[in-house]
Amino acid sequence: MSTAGASSTIPGEFGADTPQLYTEHVPDHLRRATARLRFPSSYVIVAASANPGWHSQLPTDATLFFVSTQLTAIITYFVSHGLRIARERAYAQTIESRGKGSDFWQPYVEEWDNPPQPSGFGMGHLVSGVFGRIAFKLLLLPVETVPLVGIMISAWFRALGTSRYLHKTSSTFFATQYFKAKDMTHEQISVFMEERKWDYRAFGFAAALLERIPLLGLVFSVSNRIGAAMWAVDLEKRQHYVAEMKKTRSQIALQ
Repeated sequence: MSTAGASSTIPGEFGADTPQLYTEHVPDHLRRATARLRFPSSYVIVAASANPGWHSQLPTDATLFFVSTQLTAIITYFVSHGLRIARERAYAQTIESRGKGSDFWQPYVEEWDNPPQPSGFGMGHLVSGVFGRIAFKLLLLPVETVPLVGIMISAWFRALGTSRYLHKTSSTFFATQYFKAKDMTHEQISVFMEERKWDYRAFGFAAALLERIPLLGLVFSVSNRIGAAMWAVDLEKRQHYVAEMKKTRSQIALQ
């Protein structure tokens, strides 16, 4: 057997099949959460589905699209403080509505026996920061003037940075976002996101796409925090389960 063939069969190796122990044979109270985790973008859609903006007419003319985008920027400037509080409150109240306190967030647990090695400081890191988001927004502004197709291209490039931002940014007054709540290091965050790269990309694409809709994007920027909180709760439930199973495996190994 070749070395490559042998390495691909190592149990728990990242890139191999997801361990059935953590995905298929889960207890009944985790089945719904596990099913939701298979489709990360569904959190964004569910959180946004109650917004009346879905029933509004979207601008399709290039000039109108450009003007409405500039209008969105002007409105954001004047309501930025209230909007920031609304976003933070949406995340915090979503966590509270599920009865999760600060003791719910446990230390990070590695779910793979052989985790991946992150490639380093990538675009997701750059776009998740304040200045990186502003610079990236300016660079993509010409692309976004193309109706519909432009914001889809922009959302794809923003995907990882947006999802990282939604789970990383610390709320000042109400709640602490997922990575901070778990007190994860930069290395742990990079590994965690690398293991779920396409999940974070799918979630981030849906979130960024909604936020780039002129005017309505302001509302969706709040609902995206709700989706991020819902996803964080399910991710943490899985972390609890993995921690419990690893503890059980260690106890069996010592017998």
